[in-house]
Amino acid sequence: MRRCWVSGVILVAVVFMAGVVLAGQIVASASPDLGAAKPGQEIHVPIIIDMTNMPEKLGSFTGKLRWDPTVLRYLGYHAGANNSFRTLVVNSKKTNRGELIFAGANPYGAEGKAEVLNVTFKVIGQTGSSSPLQLSFTAMAAAYTFHNLLPYVHATTTSVDQGVQVGDVPKKFGLSPNYPNPFNPSTEIVFELPRSSKVELVVYNQVGQKIRTLVDGKKRAGRYVVKWDGRDDSGRVVPGGIYVCKMVAGDFSAHTKMLFLR
Repeated sequence: MRRCWVSGVILVAVVFMAGVVLAGQIVASASPDLGAAKPGQEIHVPIIIDMTNMPEKLGSFTGKLRWDPTVLRYLGYHAGANNSFRTLVVNSKKTNRGELIFAGANPYGAEGKAEVLNVTFKVIGQTGSSSPLQLSFTAMAAAYTFHNLLPYVHATTTSVDQGVQVGDVPKKFGLSPNYPNPFNPSTEIVFELPRSSKVELVVYNQVGQKIRTLVDGKKRAGRYVVKWDGRDDSGRVVPGGIYVCKMVAGDFSAHTKMLFLR
């Protein structure tokens, strides 16, 4: 079974622009509205740009979403739920090859979590198949100041939230050993939810210090694949050694040990 993921990395940066110091982090994600899908089912994938920890408002962007066209068939799109970007430019000419290019602008800017686009797919893959959802940006600017925001967000396959897994809903909670292990530069962690649950998936070092929060929020029932790229919450590569990934979901708790090679 091919493992899959959604891209979305948190990168902390400090940049000097025209005498102005900007600091913060942007979280970009393209997460489906469920963890497991069935053949023939329609799913929705909201694309969210989270500006919560930035002093700027999101003014404009140009991005690309990629998927496996043998598993997902593109049906269309609509503006995000919070209407931050009502006027969108979308190039769907390559959707039969699993690629959608999109852009938007808001002269007044959007703050907080801005759902900039919502894409609809039909699941055409068979049980056991999967598709990544790879999100990237070629341009992103702040409203009013037009500051370049790309140094603050890095949406590539070096970090994983989730993709689309075609199959049945798991019967019990579970956390699988990461693979590969040992690893360099990245490893995948799989967890399962039999029902909708608040999930925390956190990486700790050997003395119990929190290194990276991979998941912190409510997830629907399903099988999820998370990729850790050996970086901490500030975007720095951690030293080589043994790390512990701990999962907490309701009354369920489990952990797995990971060896990072440098």
